[in-house]
Amino acid sequence: MGYKEIPEDTIRQVTQYINDRSNKSYSIPIVGAESNPETPQIFEILPFDQIDKSESRFYAIDGSYNSQEFYNGLSLAVYDAGYICFHHGKPIRLNDLDDPLVLGKVYYPEIILLANENDYMAMYDELINMDSVKKLIDFFKDSPENIFPYDRDAVCRTTSSLLGFCQEILKWSMLIEILNLPETKKGDFILKDGALRSLNINQKYLVNIGKYA
Repeated sequence: MGYKEIPEDTIRQVTQYINDRSNKSYSIPIVGAESNPETPQIFEILPFDQIDKSESRFYAIDGSYNSQEFYNGLSLAVYDAGYICFHHGKPIRLNDLDDPLVLGKVYYPEIILLANENDYMAMYDELINMDSVKKLIDFFKDSPENIFPYDRDAVCRTTSSLLGFCQEILKWSMLIEILNLPETKKGDFILKDGALRSLNINQKYLVNIGKYA
């Protein structure tokens, strides 16, 4: 049985339908209230053909986590976060590694084997004592018990809750690290996926970091 050619009118109708759906206005405001850091904030819009000519640096933060549980109760769990930077359309080396491909900075834990409750607590403590996370805590000038809405016991209840917490806090500590780099200047851009509301920090501190950023 041979294939039949799709009528041109059908192709035109489908194309028109996709175009109408893609360009439909949903009346969603793209600029939020300056006093509310949880709403979108747009500081400057540049055409793509002019971005590489800008003197601004463009940083991008990302992270991930994963785990593998075994039948004997052991789990291998790891999270990481880091950032890269582009200037004049080219990647900038941010580390002292002798690697032609890895130019950004990345952080990950040494504790990755979870066998019991003590290991969960140890992974949490390792995160809190990372230099970059310490700077995040110092920024808020308070103890982790007051900064984070969930205590250590709640965070360490499951592997997924612990890894999710560690990855998100580490990603936000990257923001503070970038802001304090001597190369970072006014007008630079820091890109991070998600919204400010994704940060596991009490509301009063959330507003502070939003204004600082």
